[in-house]
Amino acid sequence: MPRSRVEPTSPGPSSTPTPTRKLLSPKPSGRPPPNETASKTSKQEDAGAASWRERALNAEHALKTANHEIIAQRTRIGELLGRIRDLEAEWTQDAIQRVTTANTTLKQRVRQLPADNRTLDERLNAARSNLRFQDRRIADLEARLADPSATR
Repeated sequence: MPRSRVEPTSPGPSSTPTPTRKLLSPKPSGRPPPNETASKTSKQEDAGAASWRERALNAEHALKTANHEIIAQRTRIGELLGRIRDLEAEWTQDAIQRVTTANTTLKQRVRQLPADNRTLDERLNAARSNLRFQDRRIADLEARLADPSATR
């Protein structure tokens, strides 16, 4: 089941990412209480804002990385499900019959091969024995031809 890729509805990242005001503020309302702002110096405010800005950028980067990983995993899962579906495809009765017949034929051939091998071994041994007999006979005949007086 292929999934269509859904494009994000929010605009893409700009050249310099800036976190939203909600992520920058430690308070849910988005602004600190008046007595806190009076006690902070401008350096502390800058350091605090930079700290929250850094955290927000890190969070946004982690979110983007997680989304890419999720998309990659969904794609891989889709591919694997397709393979499973292909493997589970039902076989036709004709295909099953063909495979069964081929399997039976191969089993019979496997049973027949050792018997054929034994027969060929017996023939080879008989041929070697005949060859030895013929070699002795030829040697005997050559000896008779070399010395004709020995035989008469």
